[in-house]
Amino acid sequence: YDRFMIAHFLGWTLKALILRDWGLMWVASILFEVLEVTFQHMFANFNECWWDHLLLDVFGCNFGGMILGMFLVDRFSTHEFNWTGRRVDSIGTSFGKMKRVALQFTPYSFETYRWHVFSSWRRFIIGIAVLCILLLGEMNAFFIKSVFDIPIKSDLNLYRLAFWVPMTYMSIFEFHRFAEGRSRRIGVNSWLAGSLVSLEALLVIKHQDFSLDDVIPAKYIVVGWAATFALGLLTAFVKAVRKALVWAYGAQEVFDLPTPTKPGSRPRTGSFDSLERVVPGASTAVRVGAYLDVLFQVLTFAIPLPLLVVFAMDCYRSAAYHPPPTPGVDLGW
Repeated sequence: YDRFMIAHFLGWTLKALILRDWGLMWVASILFEVLEVTFQHMFANFNECWWDHLLLDVFGCNFGGMILGMFLVDRFSTHEFNWTGRRVDSIGTSFGKMKRVALQFTPYSFETYRWHVFSSWRRFIIGIAVLCILLLGEMNAFFIKSVFDIPIKSDLNLYRLAFWVPMTYMSIFEFHRFAEGRSRRIGVNSWLAGSLVSLEALLVIKHQDFSLDDVIPAKYIVVGWAATFALGLLTAFVKAVRKALVWAYGAQEVFDLPTPTKPGSRPRTGSFDSLERVVPGASTAVRVGAYLDVLFQVLTFAIPLPLLVVFAMDCYRSAAYHPPPTPGVDLGW
């Protein structure tokens, strides 16, 4: 029996109920393992062996919690919960009244989220913001315990999580509504969640007793993160160039001219020849845009590869019984 394994499993069940998207959950799961590898020189419990990373975490508690959480999402999404139609005083038993009050704080309905983070700039930025809030909130729990010498058996972290779970639920809901265009602005709970995790991080920085050299990990980990950020920037640049071509030549996302809606607008056409006659140079832009589409798809799959290599290297290191690399000194390979 290990209460931390049970908490790990239940935590990912709650994350599945909050995120409701397999892709985003897998990214968050792998990224947290990479963060453990990144900061294993600072926290002894992050220095895990390969089977702990893969069997107990990624494909164990994480995956099991995802399955249970998504099962509950699928189960709840087929029902609409109307908790407000019956007055409390009309319920005969005390237990029934307590149940009715408790259900008041549950969602009215569940829906499966579709984030599609690479389909638009808005969705991409919102997806990054969601991951940053979740991962920073999790890392803050370990840094707060370390900086303020909170005992492992203390229940303070449980109280913190009891506050964060409903806050995260509402903030992710508001982020998703904004990403889908169903809201004109990001909700107040999303801003509040981002502000609170940032304040927690600033609190850790203010009271920390370690230097910058103590934080920087081994060189191969730094290279992995740098390569990931570089690929992300290159992907954003390719997307921006493609958008510029669409804007410059009046083409739609499918690289076709818009259907005329008012006098004087350009006619719709489906061939390169007619497109060239209507807008000189547009057919070349369409062909370039098609190549950029292919490059964009390749880059979206290439972005996580450096961090996956870092994760695989650390699994090999632990399997070969090598100690963790010295931060910033040796390559660690």
